[in-house]
Amino acid sequence: MNLLKKFQTTLNKLAPEEATFLLAVSGGMDSCVMAELFHRSGKKCIIAHCNYQLRDEDSNLDAAHVQQLANKLGYPVYINTFETEHYATAHHLSIQMAARKLRYDWFKELQIDYKCKYIVTAHHSGDQAETMLLNLAKGRSVQALAGIPAVNNSVIRPLLEFTKEEMLQFAKQNNITWREDISNISDDYERNYIRHIVIPRLQEVNPGLFSSMQQSSNLLKEAAAFIGDSFESWKQKYCREENDSLFLDNLEALKEHSLLQNYIFLLLQPYSFTPPVIRQIAAHLDAQSGVTYHSHTHHLTFDRNSFWVLPSGEKAEKEYAIEGSGVTGNDDFIISIEETTTPDFHLPPNIAFVDAEKVKFPLVMRHWKQGDSFVPLGMKNHKKLSDFFIDSKVPLPLKSRIWLLTSNDEIVWIAGYRLDQRFALSGTSITILKITFAVP
Repeated sequence: MNLLKKFQTTLNKLAPEEATFLLAVSGGMDSCVMAELFHRSGKKCIIAHCNYQLRDEDSNLDAAHVQQLANKLGYPVYINTFETEHYATAHHLSIQMAARKLRYDWFKELQIDYKCKYIVTAHHSGDQAETMLLNLAKGRSVQALAGIPAVNNSVIRPLLEFTKEEMLQFAKQNNITWREDISNISDDYERNYIRHIVIPRLQEVNPGLFSSMQQSSNLLKEAAAFIGDSFESWKQKYCREENDSLFLDNLEALKEHSLLQNYIFLLLQPYSFTPPVIRQIAAHLDAQSGVTYHSHTHHLTFDRNSFWVLPSGEKAEKEYAIEGSGVTGNDDFIISIEETTTPDFHLPPNIAFVDAEKVKFPLVMRHWKQGDSFVPLGMKNHKKLSDFFIDSKVPLPLKSRIWLLTSNDEIVWIAGYRLDQRFALSGTSITILKITFAVP
C-alpha cells in the first residue's frame, strides 16, 4: 500500500465523516507532507501557522514558506505571531510549555470561528518513540508512558504510525519543499538528545524500534483505559471537584488501594503537579494537618484524613454589603432575603430564618477572621469559630472559603452551617426574614 492510500485508510478510521480540518503546519517536512496528503485526499482544510519569534529571521521565512504552500494547495491560511518569550516569563512557563499553550489556545479559537471539526497535527512514529522514552526517563504515569494519543478530543494525529523515512521518500517523489528547523539539529534540548543519541543506539539493538514501540504504545493505551475507568468510579465515591478545586475526603481509601501510584497521578496531574512532587506526596500521605505542597497553579494541603487542592494564591479577603431585601449575586455567591410569616424549620442548611428586628442593614458577607466568635443556635455562650470548625470537622483549607453573614460585625449566620442564637426567632418575633444562600 502506498503512503497516500495508507494515509486515507487511517484518516477514515479517525474521521469517518465529512468535515473541515484545521491543519497545524510548521513548514517542516512532516507538516508539509501532511498538507499535501490532505489535498490529494480532497479534504476541506484550513492551514494554521504559529510564528513564535524564537529563531530570528528563520521564523519569518518559515511563515512565508507556509503561506506559499497554502497558496499552491488552494487552502486558506492563518498566521499568528506570538511574543513567546515574554509570555513564558510572565506566566512562569518553559518556552516549550508557553508555545504549546499559545498554540492550542489559538487553534481552539480558529476551530470555533471556522467550524473545523478536527485539529490535525503531523506527529509521526519517531515523535511517538521520543515521547514514550522521555516520559519513561522522567517516571511518568501509565497514560504518559503510552505516548501520544491518535485521538484526543478534537485533535487527531493520522501520521502516528508513519515513519520519517516514508514521509521523506514521499516528499522527494512529489517535489514537496520544506523548511528545516535548525533547532532540530542541536542536542541541547531533551527531545533532540533522545532523537539523535538514544534512539540510534536502541535501533542498533532493534532495527524495528518504531514499530515495536507503537505496539507497546497500543498495549499501554489499553492498560491506561482500564485504569482510567476504574479510577473514575473510585473518584466519584471519594472525591469532590468544584471551582477548579479538589477535595479527597478519605486518605485511607487511597493509601490502601493497589493502584495508589496510578490514582494519585490521575488525581494531581490536572492541577499541574509535576511527577517528582506527586511521588513525594504519595510517599508522605501520613503527613500532619497543614503540610502543603505546591504546583505552579495550585497547592495541596493535608487535613487529618483528607486533603484539599486549591488554586494558588486564593485568598479570603472579600466583603460584600447587602443593602436590604431582594437578591444579591456575584461571582462568589447568590443570597436572597425576603420577608415571610411562615418559617419552615425542615428546610436545607442553605436556608435560615432570622428575626428582622435583631439585624441592621446593611448586612455584610465576609470570610472568617482570627478571633471570630458567635453563639451557636441552642447555646448560651460564645464559641470561637476556629473551635466550631474543628468540632464540625470542617477541612482546614475550607475554613477560609466559608461565608459569614454579619450585622454590625456580629455573626448572624455561618452560611450553610449554623445560625447565631442571638438572631434566631423567638415567641415574640413579628417580622421574619428568610435567607437563602447558594454558590454559583
